[in-house]
Amino acid sequence: MRARSASALPGRFGTIVNDLALYGSWDLAAGPVVVTEGEKAADAVRAAGFAAVGTYGVGYNPSPAALELLRGRDVTLWPDADQPGREHMAGLAGRLAGIASSVHVLPLPADAPIGWDAADADAATIARLVTEPAPERPHGLAGALDAAYDYLRRYVVSRRRTSRSRRHCGLPTPMGRMPLR
Repeated sequence: MRARSASALPGRFGTIVNDLALYGSWDLAAGPVVVTEGEKAADAVRAAGFAAVGTYGVGYNPSPAALELLRGRDVTLWPDADQPGREHMAGLAGRLAGIASSVHVLPLPADAPIGWDAADADAATIARLVTEPAPERPHGLAGALDAAYDYLRRYVVSRRRTSRSRRHCGLPTPMGRMPLR
């Protein structure tokens, strides 16, 4: 028997969660879009004056049909400030290659506490983070691969190296987020 994720199982009314439209997609304006992890975060970005949709958490991987509304758009992905959030948005960045015209994963503030997201930010912070110029990256698949490489280098390789070297020295391993550079 094949294992299935909880989001691939029928929900309350028989709908598979992954087949749901992105939160807020029914009221999406034309132009660039911010994709957040969670409904409250999407509402906060919308309240700050930007077009936004949200996923239904890290357990939700939108279907290709749900991602079609992002075709040809400039997409900014806003992860939560935690490991599962960064992994979720890195995976979504890869899936948006060939759909969105450009994909940018928002760099979060270095002092953001674990779990921090757009719902925890004020309108001025949201505006500053969303309007900061994105680092130059190739578009499409090359850009998504670059983003995945940067993510792995920053958060996976550096964390393993740091934790392993500290463990061998008898020092406690660091808790929480790794610095962004």
